[in-house]
Amino acid sequence: MLAEITTQNLADCPVCHSSDTELILTHPEAYIDHLMLHECRNCSVTYLSPRLTPESIVFLEEASTVYDFTPAEVEYQVSWRKGIVDQLTQLAKRPGRLLDIGCNRGLLMESARREGWHPVGVELSSVAAERAREAFGLEIYPDLEAVWELEPFDVVVAWHVLEHTLNPVAFLRQAAAMLKPAGILALQVPSFDFRAEWVERNLAGSLLCAVHNFYFTATNIRAVLARAGLTPLWIDNDPQSLLLTAYCTRTVPDVDQPAPIDVSELLEEMAAIQEQASSWYKRAEELDAAVAEKNQHISHLEGMIRRLENGRLMRILQRFAR
Repeated sequence: MLAEITTQNLADCPVCHSSDTELILTHPEAYIDHLMLHECRNCSVTYLSPRLTPESIVFLEEASTVYDFTPAEVEYQVSWRKGIVDQLTQLAKRPGRLLDIGCNRGLLMESARREGWHPVGVELSSVAAERAREAFGLEIYPDLEAVWELEPFDVVVAWHVLEHTLNPVAFLRQAAAMLKPAGILALQVPSFDFRAEWVERNLAGSLLCAVHNFYFTATNIRAVLARAGLTPLWIDNDPQSLLLTAYCTRTVPDVDQPAPIDVSELLEEMAAIQEQASSWYKRAEELDAAVAEKNQHISHLEGMIRRLENGRLMRILQRFAR
């Protein structure tokens, strides 16, 4: 373990503070002796203890080279994030104000800006934040407190952030407080439901590592969201990407409020519209071909008419010539 890396032990569950916990997994780790994962029997959350101190987390984040890309790679990374931005735009109805917590090198922010959003970022690593400013001229702050006085946001994104927090419920409450009343909080984390698949694909280090303080499943993330006063609009636990994605809104106790958007139905509607548009496009091509064939026949008929008219005129002239 590096001299700069220090750890702290947790006496109880950091989410519900229950001491009824069980050690469920140990795993080798480069920065601490072993990862020791505990599951809380009260709230079902899985967490790391001992875990890195906040100072150690900052140290490792500053030294990270995970997003050291060439200019061509940067452009590719920005471009493929358009799919994420398109989903957020559809949910929010239109581009608006977007807060990207844990924005790193600003790749998602830049993709959002190209689609008409006004992005603001929060990044713990001063090195990553400075790279984002230099590359894209983005507006980035060191922590959530620094953006507290800003205008609320239509969407708050925390992509691969929740597992790094010290208290996920407190973090979610603070992030949700940045939203407009109908705003959306978008989350993505590695799925602990697929831990065997992570290992089988030789990707265990992307799930089981010293900087991941929490390990979420489709079940326990719902419990954490509920504790934070959030209602999931859509949760996707994807066995292909091994990622768990959740779109949420603040829970509104007033029964007269409209029901949350059913994102699954919205996505199905989008697919149906795309299929219908494809059918229309094919039909338009068929009509274009029919029109072209009709015009060809008309041109042919016009030529025949001209020839007939010319022949009639010649007969009249010949008659006068006699």
